Amino acid sequence: NVDCSISISPSTINLNSTTTSSTFSITSNGDWQLVSSPSSVSLSRTNGGVNDQTVWVYADGGCGTETLTFKNKKGGCTANVTINNNTIKINSEYYYPNRTTNVTLKPIACCNYTVSSTEGSPVVNPDGSFTVSGISGQDEQKSVTVTLQCGTEVKTTELIIYGINTGRGARAISEYCELTD
Repeated sequence: NVDCSISISPSTINLNSTTTSSTFSITSNGDWQLVSSPSSVSLSRTNGGVNDQTVWVYADGGCGTETLTFKNKKGGCTANVTINNNTIKINSEYYYPNRTTNVTLKPIACCNYTVSSTEGSPVVNPDGSFTVSGISGQDEQKSVTVTLQCGTEVKTTELIIYGINTGRGARAISEYCELTD
């Protein structure tokens, strides 16, 4: 009966669009090796020796959650690290014509996100898009801030809705012409 020990700390790594790399430590009483292949990350090393050893993990542009298993070669015991790669990609601004009251956008998301907005009723649709409905129609330009969140990933986008006097033609008339009744 061989004494076998291996542990990983921390046991969960959270990556997102701002945290694209992190480290974890493997402590083992024998040589160790990775026994599962990562699909959305790369590692600085896949094997090592006795005592604390640091492993860097890097996001490879993939998505989702995966569990990597490492095995102590001395006795066959294993330890896992879970890597959550939660990324949301969306532009910072979108422009809409005067009196727009409903907006639907489809971000590139590696996770099931939640959505909130400073106005209207936001909802995530089954196809992964989201809709903000019930934005009040008005004549003045307005901006509605939409926040998407998944795990540690938080993204905001501005829905800029033009007012009746913010189009290029309206601005040219108001700046260069004298309007009379």
